Amino acid sequence: MQPTVLMALVALLLSFSAFATLSVAMERHQEEVLGRTLARSANHGLRVAGTALLTLALAACMVGQTGSVAAIVWLGLLTFAALPVAALLSYSPRILLPASGIALLIAATMALTLL
Repeated sequence: MQPTVLMALVALLLSFSAFATLSVAMERHQEEVLGRTLARSANHGLRVAGTALLTLALAACMVGQTGSVAAIVWLGLLTFAALPVAALLSYSPRILLPASGIALLIAATMALTLL
């Protein structure tokens, strides 16, 4: 498989984890996913982590592509990554965090194989 395709898959998995992290930063979703609310400092940390994961996803899209193509690919992948997060929040919110962790682990493994 080509490195650009693998990095697009890495970006998709990172975006999924980013959206899951950003959703848990919201109090309404904290009740559904965790069963409790977190402190403000934890919410801020989750927002920073989600933003960092989205930035890493953009960086993964830029591997082997021009900036404009990478931005378009990234925006498309964001759409596809948000769909399962919304579905899990609607139907099985308790599965969201384990799924996000698994996605992050797979993304890290795939990225390391390319180095």
